[in-house]
Amino acid sequence: ILSPVSPRPEAQKGIAKKASAAGKWALENADVVIACGLGLVFAILGLANVFKGDALPEATLAVLSLLALALTRERLLREKAGGRLDDLDAAIGDLNQTVHALHAGNQYHVVSHQATWDITAADGTVAYAHRAKRLKLDQNNVLAVLDYTGSTTGAEEDVEYTVDARPAEVLTEHDEYGTRYRLVSLGRLYRRDEELVLVVKRTLRDVFDDPVNSVSAQTDDVTALLQLTIMWPQGLGPTALRLTRTTMTGMSTQSLPLELVRPEKGRPVLHFDVPEPEPGSRTTIAWDWQKGA
Repeated sequence: ILSPVSPRPEAQKGIAKKASAAGKWALENADVVIACGLGLVFAILGLANVFKGDALPEATLAVLSLLALALTRERLLREKAGGRLDDLDAAIGDLNQTVHALHAGNQYHVVSHQATWDITAADGTVAYAHRAKRLKLDQNNVLAVLDYTGSTTGAEEDVEYTVDARPAEVLTEHDEYGTRYRLVSLGRLYRRDEELVLVVKRTLRDVFDDPVNSVSAQTDDVTALLQLTIMWPQGLGPTALRLTRTTMTGMSTQSLPLELVRPEKGRPVLHFDVPEPEPGSRTTIAWDWQKGA
């Protein structure tokens, strides 16, 4: 006598797993399952002439309404997934910046570097420089950072640093080849993945008083975005613009269209962005102008 053979435990687990997955799918897509089921039922009943009068069109509308709900839910899920993908792209980009900074052995990488030169005197003898760097730390226990400023002509005065809008102390200074290096205290220990905003403000004397002038931004650190802004006195915009990029492999210069200079509050202003400038590179914008008296 042959006795019935019961399924092996592994087979039973496999069947149970598939059944669970099918049930979960049916619950998550209940609106689609119901719409398809009702559509099939109504189609069979319609062929059998069960519906009288307006019953069949009304039943059809009910099925279409369920399908519309299913499509709406699907679109909402796609939008949610799209938002998550955008967040993932941002996280991957930030991770890449961190990896590059760690390979370079830096304390931090620069999320954004905004440099502004505000020329207030018509003859270019007085200007104000403002630079803000958003830093993301790549090391632990960072108490101070090295910063530097400089100018090939004129002089700088009233240099002030802030960290996250708090006054920051300059611990020591050193001059070399026309550049002043400063060790700036952060005011507390910062840990890896923390962010801070380092701001330096300067008054510039007799720096932009020539017919041809220029400003430069050096990006020694890994930087995600460099933003340069130049503000000229009212009615005294540039007559020509040139962009020079200097890297470890060479230098290139090109003309910039004057259309990039736009009026803001009655003054000519240039905004110029450089995404992911090469570490160790320098970006220079030069201009010709007819300065005032």
